[in-house]
Amino acid sequence: MAEKDLNVAFTDEKYATKQEVANVYGSSLITDSLWVKISEYRKQYRLTLSLTDTRKTPYFLTLTPRINFKISNAFTKLNETLAKINKLKNESASLYNKFVSLKNKEILSKILNDTNTNFLASILNGTANNLKGLEEDKDLAIGYYNAISNLFKTKELAVDEDSLINLYMDVSRNYELTTLYRRLDFMAKKSLIARDFNGVPSTYIDIYMNQLFKFIEDDKYYPLTKGIISFFDILMIKPFEKYNELLGILLFKKILFSSSYDENIYLLPFECLLKDANKVNKILNDVYKTNDITYLAMYFVELIDQIYIETLDLITNINLKEAVEEKRQPEEEFETLVDEIKEDVVVTETTEVEEISPKSTNKPTKKKENLDTPTVSREQIAISTSIPTIDEKD
Repeated sequence: MAEKDLNVAFTDEKYATKQEVANVYGSSLITDSLWVKISEYRKQYRLTLSLTDTRKTPYFLTLTPRINFKISNAFTKLNETLAKINKLKNESASLYNKFVSLKNKEILSKILNDTNTNFLASILNGTANNLKGLEEDKDLAIGYYNAISNLFKTKELAVDEDSLINLYMDVSRNYELTTLYRRLDFMAKKSLIARDFNGVPSTYIDIYMNQLFKFIEDDKYYPLTKGIISFFDILMIKPFEKYNELLGILLFKKILFSSSYDENIYLLPFECLLKDANKVNKILNDVYKTNDITYLAMYFVELIDQIYIETLDLITNINLKEAVEEKRQPEEEFETLVDEIKEDVVVTETTEVEEISPKSTNKPTKKKENLDTPTVSREQIAISTSIPTIDEKD
């Protein structure tokens, strides 16, 4: 394979790490030589970010035309997913409410160790808020659902320090905070993901959080990439004593909502990455070692594709189930009518009652609804490929 083709294969087709290239070729001599060429190819498409790590080294994205297309396509799939949800909402309030309930249960199942049906129902109807002395995961699930519900109902647009603090108080169910952020240096073992990172020293949290909020306000970054980068940065800073990964997911969703998406973005289960901890932790380590957030961006592209397929399948199944129920209803109504007629017949000892049956064998049926959904037009949203370049350290 030509050298140029290898650069493309290990960047555009699969955004590989150096270790993954080594796994293919084995020889460190070949790997080192090839990695230099791959790095030079990627550097041509590098977008340097305003965010830096604790070493003052900026993070960056590699946006080749092919990677640009993948991110733009993920953006389009999110739009299509939300359009399908809104179509369901406009056509049937009852089916939409059923969809909302199912998606909330799915989200909570990513947090709970035991998805007890009765407990899930108590969270959704609000009665769980009165429960005390619960296991940590159950208490967390209640708080997280409250945070999601508040975002969904209030449609708050602000993405700032106050809004993040409010989210933390909802999730932790602690409304008596004495300080904004943690005072002690972080213990990584408290994390569900990003366990290998202790966060920035507590005395630097304000500095790095101000840097993050300034980045979020910058309009030159597209909402999806901005949300992914902000999610990563929260995990690196770890501003709170715990639940930073959940705050990162909520921040990701809120950034999307505040830009161009509607409140149904909160129903999409990005929380599933909590159940994919080993893979996510490996990706986070790759980003930390290289400052290249493209590794995480490509993971989110795959995640969005999975959510897109599963959400559209759920909507289709809900509609099909409703159609079957509507078709079955006239038959059940007819059988009920026959039973009522039988009950009205007075039976005596000398009277033989003949079973009453319909004169016609053709049972009434209801015209089946047309379940075809109109095609949602795709609006391709391009991400700028006019990218500043900087020299990469060897």
